[in-house]
Amino acid sequence: RFGAALITTFVLIIVSVWVLGDDFIHRRDLYNSITERYSQEVTDVYTVAMIDPIIWHPPSPLGIFATGDERRFGNFVRINRWAFPERATEGLSSNELLNSLPSFDLLTVFTMVISLFGVLFSYDAVCGEKEHGTLKLLCTNSLRRGTLFAVKFLAINVVLALPFLLSFVSAMILLQFSLGITFTGGQWLAIATMLIAGLVFGAVFVAIGLLCSTLSRRSSAALMLALLFWTVGNILLPLAGGRLAGMMVDIPSSAEINKLETDNIADIRDVVNEFWNQPMDEGSWRVHVSFGRRPFVFDANEYGFRKAIEYVHFVEPIGQQGANAVGRLVREHEAIKEGQARLADTLSFVSPAHQLREAMTSLAGTGFDAYSKFIGSARRYRTAFIDNLRDKGYFGDRAVEFFSRFTMNEISEDQCQARLEERNMRPPDWYNMSDARNWDEIRPLPDDLVPLFSFDGDKPDFDSALWPMGTLAIMVLILFALGFVSFIRYDIR
Repeated sequence: RFGAALITTFVLIIVSVWVLGDDFIHRRDLYNSITERYSQEVTDVYTVAMIDPIIWHPPSPLGIFATGDERRFGNFVRINRWAFPERATEGLSSNELLNSLPSFDLLTVFTMVISLFGVLFSYDAVCGEKEHGTLKLLCTNSLRRGTLFAVKFLAINVVLALPFLLSFVSAMILLQFSLGITFTGGQWLAIATMLIAGLVFGAVFVAIGLLCSTLSRRSSAALMLALLFWTVGNILLPLAGGRLAGMMVDIPSSAEINKLETDNIADIRDVVNEFWNQPMDEGSWRVHVSFGRRPFVFDANEYGFRKAIEYVHFVEPIGQQGANAVGRLVREHEAIKEGQARLADTLSFVSPAHQLREAMTSLAGTGFDAYSKFIGSARRYRTAFIDNLRDKGYFGDRAVEFFSRFTMNEISEDQCQARLEERNMRPPDWYNMSDARNWDEIRPLPDDLVPLFSFDGDKPDFDSALWPMGTLAIMVLILFALGFVSFIRYDIR
C-alpha cells in the first residue's frame, strides 16, 4: 500500500504541478503584456471623455495548488462612467483545452487520493489484526488499548504523509529550478498552511477508517463502510448542499437587470435627441463633433463649444445615475446569491472536502471571496475615477477640457476663426482624426486623470482559512474519540 501511495501521489503531483505551473507562466506573461500595452493605449485617447480605465486581476501563483474559481471568473473589468461593473470578463486563458477539463490540482489530490489512501491504510487496522489473531496477542501484554489505538492512529498518519511530502518536495524543486517560479515569504507560509490543512484532512479519513475497523468484525465490511463514508463526505454532501440551497433560495433572473440597462439606454437616447432637437444656429459645427458617452470636439466655433458644454452638464448626470440604478439592482441580486452560497456552506458544513476547499482556496486567493473582493475593488475604483473627474471640474466649469483639448480661454470666436484659417493653409491630407499627433500639437492630457488601482485580494487570507482548518481538526478529535471508545469496548476474541 505504501508503494502504491508513493507512486500514485508522485505521478499525480508532479504532473499536476508541472502542467498548472507552466500554464501560470503563460497567463502571467499574458497579464504583463496586456497591462503594458494598456498603459500605453490609455494615453493615446483624444479627450478626457474617452478614457475608460481597464483593471486586471493578476493570476495567483498559489492557484497552481488550488485553482478554485479562478478559471470560472474573468480577470478583466473595463471602467466607464455610464455602466456599472457587474462582473469580470475575459479571463487570462492560455490553454483552452485545459480550461475545458476539470482541474486536477493539489486540492484534488488531497480530496480524491490522499483521503482514499487514508481509508485504505486504516480500514483493517483493528479488525484485520483480529482476523489474523495478532490483536489478541498484543492486548495480552501490558500495552493498554488506548495507547495501542493512539499509536496506530499516529503511525498510519505518518505513513500516509511520507509519500505525499516526498512527492510535494520534488514538485517544489521542479517549480523552482525548472519552471523558475518563485514565491514570497507570505506565499511560502500559505503553502505550508495548505500542507497542514491537507494532512489534517487526511487524518480525518484515517480516523474514519479506524472507526469503521472497530465497528466491524471483518475487513471487507470495514472497507465497505469506510468507502461509504468517503463517498458521502467527499462527493455527496458538497453536491447535496449546493442542490438544496438552490431549491430553498430562488435566484432572481438577470432579465430584470438587462431590462433596466436597456431602459436606461433608451432614456438616455431620448434625452439626447431632445437636447439636439432644440433650435441651433446653422453651420455651428465647423470641423468634427461626436457625442454620446465618449464625446469629443476637434474644433468648432464658440457657439458649438458652448453647446457642447451644455450637453455635458445635461447628459452626464443622467448617464451616471442610470448606471448607479443598475448597480443598486445588481447588489440586491448579489445579496440573494450570497445568501444562497452561505446556506450551501451551512448544509455542506460536515463535509471534510468542503472544509478543505474553503481553507485552500482562501490561502491561494482563488476562491469566490477573492473574486468578490476584486469586483468590489473595481466598483470602488469606478467611484474614485468619476469623483476625481468631478473634483477637477470636468463635469462643471472645465467641461470644455472634458471633450476637447482646449480650455475656456481658447474658445472665443476670434480664436476659433484663427485656428480655422491656419488649418486651411495646411496640406489637404493634414486633417486626420485617427492621427493623435494632431491633438498632441495642442497639448497632452494631464497625468493625474486615472487613479492608481491597487488590489491585494489575491494575497493569502489566513483568517478565512482558520475556521475550516479548525473544523477539520475538530472532526479528527471527534472521530478519534469515537474510535477510541469503540476500541476500548471491542471484543478481541
